[in-house]
Amino acid sequence: MKKQFGSNRKNLGGVFILAAFAFFICFAGVAQAQSALDGFDPNANGTVTVVVLQSDGKILIGGAFTALSPNGGAAVTRNGIARLNPDGTLDAAFNPNASGFVNAIAVQGDGRVLAGGLFTTIGGQTRNNIARLDAVTGAADSFDPNANNRIRSIAVQADTRILACGDFTSIGGQTRNRIARLDATTGTADSFDPNANDIVNLIVVQADGRVLVGGNFNGANSIGGQTRNRIARLDATTGLADSFNPNANNIVQSIAVQADGKILVGGNFSGANSIGGQSRNFMARLDATTGAADSFNAFPAGSVTSIVVQKDGRILAGGSFSGIGGQANVGIARLDATTGLADSFDPKPNSIVTSIALQSDGKVLAVGFFTTLSPNGGAAVTRNNIARLETNGLLDRNLNLGIAGSFVFATAVQADGKILIGGSFSSVLGVARGNIARLNTDGTLDTTFSPNADSDVYAIAVQADGKILASGFFSNIGGQTRNRIARLNPDGTADSWNPNSNNQVGPIVVQADGKILVGGNFTNIGGQTRNHIARLDANTGLADSFNPNADSSVYSIAVQADGKILAGGPFNTIGGQTRNHIARLDATTGMADSFDPNPGADFNAHVSSIAVQPDGKILACGGFLTIGGQTRNHIARLDPNTGLADSWDPNAGTGAFVYTIAVQSDGKVLAVGSFGSIGGQLRNDIARLDGTTGAADSFNPNADFTVFSVAVQADGKILVGGNFSTIDIASDKSVHQAQLDFAFV
Repeated sequence: MKKQFGSNRKNLGGVFILAAFAFFICFAGVAQAQSALDGFDPNANGTVTVVVLQSDGKILIGGAFTALSPNGGAAVTRNGIARLNPDGTLDAAFNPNASGFVNAIAVQGDGRVLAGGLFTTIGGQTRNNIARLDAVTGAADSFDPNANNRIRSIAVQADTRILACGDFTSIGGQTRNRIARLDATTGTADSFDPNANDIVNLIVVQADGRVLVGGNFNGANSIGGQTRNRIARLDATTGLADSFNPNANNIVQSIAVQADGKILVGGNFSGANSIGGQSRNFMARLDATTGAADSFNAFPAGSVTSIVVQKDGRILAGGSFSGIGGQANVGIARLDATTGLADSFDPKPNSIVTSIALQSDGKVLAVGFFTTLSPNGGAAVTRNNIARLETNGLLDRNLNLGIAGSFVFATAVQADGKILIGGSFSSVLGVARGNIARLNTDGTLDTTFSPNADSDVYAIAVQADGKILASGFFSNIGGQTRNRIARLNPDGTADSWNPNSNNQVGPIVVQADGKILVGGNFTNIGGQTRNHIARLDANTGLADSFNPNADSSVYSIAVQADGKILAGGPFNTIGGQTRNHIARLDATTGMADSFDPNPGADFNAHVSSIAVQPDGKILACGGFLTIGGQTRNHIARLDPNTGLADSWDPNAGTGAFVYTIAVQSDGKVLAVGSFGSIGGQLRNDIARLDGTTGAADSFNPNADFTVFSVAVQADGKILVGGNFSTIDIASDKSVHQAQLDFAFV
């Protein structure tokens, strides 16, 4: 269907823009809601017992599952182990296919994956209970310690040697009772031999190299040549137990080390003198030298199986408890590091959480036996055995505004992660909202914010103080008369700032000094005659002496690191010079300098979006077919001194249109518009381009109609908008690090 209407796509987009907003192209449209609302959802068909994050953001999981149906897609066979892309889709290349379950995973510094559990084949080879897998394919290499029973935990030392523990009595060609250290190349066991007399559940290597272990070993000479009940610390060279002796009265299942060296422990211990010389039920914090329990006491009502310490020191705990930290949290909670009290983070899974991992953006991955979660007391949402949680405990979700048939022209992200949207709509998620609204980080409506503009909102920007700038075609917003531009307090009320434009205002850019650049169709703003571009005082709203005097609309504004101002639009003169559709202006006088890429004088050759790379080179997109002295179809990169186009040439095709570009922190370039190919690949309306070559990478959301707007959040996530009705979030083709899980559709 898409290919059938392909020849009309550019024209439809252009007609829509000219009818709805004669000068502002960089906006996001909203059409039908997408079917996938619930975001990250790998949907495993069996228990997930371990989750590990790779440095590239991909997610390794192990357990007793045999298939996953990521994000509502078809079931894909994965036996015991799988790797997920950051958006929850399956990494199709990685498929070790274990013959049993996997409950231990560790990643080496070179990216290869160590897996342990209870299996006889994995990665296409006979491997008994432990193997090392290729970082890309999951194929097993020659490392073959051949354990004679289950592996429960694996850790990699700084010197690359590999620690393993579990139920085995033979591994690496040696008799080793339940714990061993293996050569990273050959897999043979070295002389390290703590000789545990019962199961060892887990291994944690301290920063100083000493080895913390927990399990069910107990009694005389139980581990490391000493009597140690269920928890011990071992010398990294000899394997002997040191003086650390908390003496737990039941199984230890989890250990984590705080930044100050104190040791958090979870398990089945309880009652008088249960660990560290104190009564501690299921969780305790121990002195790093003596092993004595300190005053931290979360009082969990059930076993604690996983502990993770956040960067801010707060403690995530998972397990089978029905209450913890003075709250009725089930299965997972976040605890104050001093008091042990649980905060408001309360996802409420309906069964056990077996493992927790913390992403670099603060989001929490939780796996276990659960099938639903009811975050913070809300309605139950299906999540089979794995879920990702926002920092407030809500589920990581896709954004579905529920405003079919209307449009979103503008998006902006506040410092707290909340998302501002502006456009032409009367309701959001079934609640009345006049053309501007604010969304919580999970995509729900912020009910406290309702400025209620009486007409379209075209652009939004957030000041450093948190106040919100909005522009468009309105005459009333935030409860005040404001013609086409206003500043709102964080609660949505308008403050006294009032530039009072006589016509539409589009792009808004806040300079480093706080002054505000605006473009549009106006001829008077801030109390002065200003044609299509002006700079406004942040306190008074008055226009300063900056007066480029464009002869037609300004669609796009960007500021270079040196303060010079780039402008794009259908103008032919600006800053006192003939400049077709793109110019660079002196920051003080507004005069155009010698930079003159000249896309041509025809209106259709205009520049719709400009972005500046960290190296100062200038990216431009729009309707042009030539720019900077070269044939460049709708997208180009320009030398900041000469204005000439360099060799970077993604070539969107002559019948296409690129509406907006954005630069990621890694230098890659996001491009959206109405195209069927770009960067040498078939890409429908959205693509990510290599910052050096211009080639499109594997990122392929595959929108079914035009995408008008793209923006990158601070956490790397990508906000997109357009008049598409589907976008391929659930497809394995969408392989990327930045998650496309806030799509305005």
